[in-house]
Amino acid sequence: KVRQVDIATASYSNDKQTMDITMTIQYQIKKDMAKELVRTYGNLDTLESRIQAVSIERTKAIMSAYTADSLIEQRNIISNSVAEAVEAALGDAYYIDITNVALTNIDFSDAYEQAVEQKMIATQEVERAKAEAQKAEETAKGQLKVAEQEAEAKKVQAQAEADLQAVLLRGKFFQ
Repeated sequence: KVRQVDIATASYSNDKQTMDITMTIQYQIKKDMAKELVRTYGNLDTLESRIQAVSIERTKAIMSAYTADSLIEQRNIISNSVAEAVEAALGDAYYIDITNVALTNIDFSDAYEQAVEQKMIATQEVERAKAEAQKAEETAKGQLKVAEQEAEAKKVQAQAEADLQAVLLRGKFFQ
């Protein structure tokens, strides 16, 4: 029969951010080791207490190696590392087979979550400002090109008018 141990603990990231971690460990007792398990632990409550203690210790050790940002960004990788560490620590030593280790939640302090949200908003605003500046630059370049073309057209027109005036003056002069 698969049994489950639900664990909740507080921990710190490498950059000293507090977090509440919840996780679930699912395991089965090795059938051929049931008598040894009873002799060593007496009952399932004692065994599960040890499973919980070892799991918390291994999880905190892994989680404390990462910054809060990297915990958020690399949650899947870190979750796998936690599962491997817990399985390695528990398996044979506790007469059980681990069937699943899952980090079900990592909850940072409200202050940290607000700081992350503000950082994301600021980043979005910077990107929006960059896009608006680029659009304004493109508009200005377009307007400059139009102004240059208009100036060139006026120059050509002025030259044509000057040439016409010269021709007319020569014509009057030679009459």
